[in-house]
Amino acid sequence: MTRRYRWPLFPKYALLIIALVAGMLLASGAVGLYFSHRENQEHLAALQNEKAQGAANRIEQYVQGIEHELGWTALPRIDTSGGTGNDALEARRIEYLKLLRQAPAITEVVWIDPAGREQLRVSRLAMDALGSATDVSQEPKYTVARAGKTWFGPVSFRKGTEPYMTIARPAGSGGGVTAAKVNLKFVWEVVSKIRIGEKGLAYVVDASGTLIAHPDISLVLKKTDLSALPQVAALVRPDAAPSGEARDLRGEPVLAASARIPTLAWTVFVESPRAEAYAPLYATLQRMGLVLVAALLLSMAASFFLARALVRPLRALQQGAQQIGAGELDRRIEVRTGDELEGLAEQFNQMGAALKASYAELERKVEVRTAELSEALDYQTAISAVLRVISQSPTDVAPVFEAILDSASRLFDSPVSAVFRYDGRLVYLVATRNWPAAAIADAQRLYPAAPNPQMMSGRVILSGQVQGQEDALKDPAYDRQAAGVGQWRRMIGAPLLKDGAPVGAIVIAWPEAGPTPQRQTDLLKTFADQAVIAIE
Repeated sequence: MTRRYRWPLFPKYALLIIALVAGMLLASGAVGLYFSHRENQEHLAALQNEKAQGAANRIEQYVQGIEHELGWTALPRIDTSGGTGNDALEARRIEYLKLLRQAPAITEVVWIDPAGREQLRVSRLAMDALGSATDVSQEPKYTVARAGKTWFGPVSFRKGTEPYMTIARPAGSGGGVTAAKVNLKFVWEVVSKIRIGEKGLAYVVDASGTLIAHPDISLVLKKTDLSALPQVAALVRPDAAPSGEARDLRGEPVLAASARIPTLAWTVFVESPRAEAYAPLYATLQRMGLVLVAALLLSMAASFFLARALVRPLRALQQGAQQIGAGELDRRIEVRTGDELEGLAEQFNQMGAALKASYAELERKVEVRTAELSEALDYQTAISAVLRVISQSPTDVAPVFEAILDSASRLFDSPVSAVFRYDGRLVYLVATRNWPAAAIADAQRLYPAAPNPQMMSGRVILSGQVQGQEDALKDPAYDRQAAGVGQWRRMIGAPLLKDGAPVGAIVIAWPEAGPTPQRQTDLLKTFADQAVIAIE
């Protein structure tokens, strides 16, 4: 009786595949959106960090280059002994003129004597001054430089247009301090050229958060304090509690990155509006959403046809399995899908063929087992025949030897065989079977003789153990001439042992090379033991 199912195969698989595909698409889309968002954030952060670090490096190199130029004025002079005389001031003025020519960014150089009084001023924008003796001993540019350190002054503006900064360091020859006023227009040019998108920009603040460089120069002229911005406050006041995401002067959220300039205690910030920075991501999300919807619709249609194509071969498999189970082992299931279902149908076909072949295999195994039992019976029959001959010939061993060789010819596939006697000094050939005439004539030349390790008989007698030879023609220690005359290559030999001493040997040989089965070796040893019994 055919069972009726509540859920037919087709709608069940169709709904299952649609649910799985839709779930996987949704999960894959969600994961893709998440990682795309993270990668976009990391990319923007890396880009802004790179821009900020590059600007910081350029500014620091610019200022260090100016400081390096000032260092030349600190070298000892060989044309004067130093001091504050007119000759020394004139020599120093010449050095400072050279400095202005070599460093266009320096607009004014001042020498302050060891007492803290200004003695020389060389300027591009004003008249040079000698011996003004203005007291600056309390100003940081003198006190810091006098202590042997380089002093970087705050940013100031000349006539409210161009930013300047004073750099002071020890003057070297003659003592005192050299202070140079440096035009920082280069810094403004650096930050003005940094662009990230349409509205991204860069700016520089000092250690207190005061703006010192910005694309909008008016903000710098106002000495705008940016310490209230979250990103600036996090650097100016590290111990302050976080105040939220980065924002610009208008309070709009931005993505910001910073890079410190340790020499100047400045910080370069690079920021871009969050909406602009995430615009490519939002566009990507929109495209991915559209693609996801289209993929869902396509997967539903594909799942419908896939389930339909899946059910058809399954029904064929069901019918074929029922027929094979009913005993129709010749039944073949025809499924041509080119996938696992076709492989499953082929396995059913192989199963039927295997079941059919199993009966033949069982019959073959029975035949093999019967042959083994028959061979074992033949062994027992041969042994019984030899024992019977021994019992019938109590005074003559020749019939025993003949019986052993006759049994060996039948049980060892008609090999060449021989029995040897050993009197303790010489070896005698006493019985042979299936020997070529040339081999018999050659044996009359070789025997009787002392045991020869080049012959199998000698090896067995000398060792007192069963010996085997897979190919006599390939054994350099064997008498190849005798093997060639006798037309034998594979051999086994067993000693006739009486009270542990050899009294003879039995040798079996074959014309073809190869290994000897253990059962034949064991049988030959049994024949040897029976021959010893006959001799006794």
